Amino acid sequence: AAALVGLEWMHVSSIAVGTQNNWIVTLRNLNTVLSLARNGTRALQWTLSSSLESDFAFSHDVAKFYQPHSATQLPNGDVMLIDDGSDRAGCTKDVTGGCFSRAICYELNKKTRTARVRWQFEVPYALNDRKEGDWASETQDLWNEIGGSVYKLANGHYLIGFMSVSAQELW
Repeated sequence: AAALVGLEWMHVSSIAVGTQNNWIVTLRNLNTVLSLARNGTRALQWTLSSSLESDFAFSHDVAKFYQPHSATQLPNGDVMLIDDGSDRAGCTKDVTGGCFSRAICYELNKKTRTARVRWQFEVPYALNDRKEGDWASETQDLWNEIGGSVYKLANGHYLIGFMSVSAQELW
């Protein structure tokens, strides 16, 4: 019998109950987060994607996420996730110098159809150590090759877990 080889083109990496009678679903290999109605129809409400047609435009390219995990929706409608960063420009299987990961939270403005970064966390450079979008320092941050999670705690703090930290080349 011939061996079958397939590509897991979508890879659902997380599903969470949203705060607006919806499900929040991450499609890792498509760099996409979906909102599906939780009213029995499972109708698509919106798409946030760095690769596919998206209902929201990102404020700039460095705001885009790649290979998302652990997406949740906060009571105000913001979407929070782990951006593993694999598939980001400059991050490949053979060249990892452009790889970095972060926990990130997006404000989704339904009127302007934009996704703005409300906050992000990466290691070792804190946000106040550099200007937003400073690509040179971001690519020196930790790279979590796959997985991870981010949760908002009752005290307002965040619990962030990077589960698969990988070495990366320096440029």
